[in-house]
Amino acid sequence: MPRIKSLGSFLVLSVSIVIAIAICGIILYVMNSSYALALHLEQQSMNQSVNSLSSSFVAFRENAVALARSIAMQRVFKSAFDGEPSVAQQRISDTLKADANVWSAILFDTNGNIIAGKNAIGEELVGQNRSDRDYFKAIMAGNDLFYGKKIITARSGGNEMYIYSVAHSIRSSNGQILGGIGIFIRWDSFTASMIDPQKFGARGYAFMLDSKGDIIAHGADKTRILSNVSDKAFVQQILAKKNGQLLYTWQGEDKYLDF
Repeated sequence: MPRIKSLGSFLVLSVSIVIAIAICGIILYVMNSSYALALHLEQQSMNQSVNSLSSSFVAFRENAVALARSIAMQRVFKSAFDGEPSVAQQRISDTLKADANVWSAILFDTNGNIIAGKNAIGEELVGQNRSDRDYFKAIMAGNDLFYGKKIITARSGGNEMYIYSVAHSIRSSNGQILGGIGIFIRWDSFTASMIDPQKFGARGYAFMLDSKGDIIAHGADKTRILSNVSDKAFVQQILAKKNGQLLYTWQGEDKYLDF
């Protein structure tokens, strides 16, 4: 009789273990399946966001270019080079009032001297020199249009004022370059609405790099803006491949990146 009880207990225990293992297996399967599904959905979301943000940036850039081009075609800006800059100065003031995204606008001559210019807080920029800037050099090299390939800090806006620059040449009736118009757009007008709101999973975020590996936008850590990360292996892959997906480790955490 004791042997029968022992056998019965053994069978009950064995069945319980089998059931427990089966339940654990089902739980692990469901968890893994749920994780795989959640990851797949996040990856799809990230890919869609990358495409959307790319298109949004192009639209942002083209809007700035259109503004610079329209200003460059106005007669009052050409007249400014004949010694009548006051009307151009007023037109720049009107432009700043009409568009809150514009931080500053300047009209510069072939020496890089600003003959009309102002920023959004009312500071007049006339008399300053911009001959060391990429946009001035591009216009003087004969380019009618320049748009920034990097984010710069506004001289008159403090260390935290990041701007995106575009410039357009201004030519005389015979085609001679008189100078150019520079338009400087608040970079946060783009990042605050397009980059910062992007969230993926528990801690996922969006960030932007320029072609040199400088971080120009970061949805999780603003202190990283304008820091260079081109020495990182995953950044080198991004810059080399231009678009795709990759897995990498950052600060001890496994990351999935769509770019």
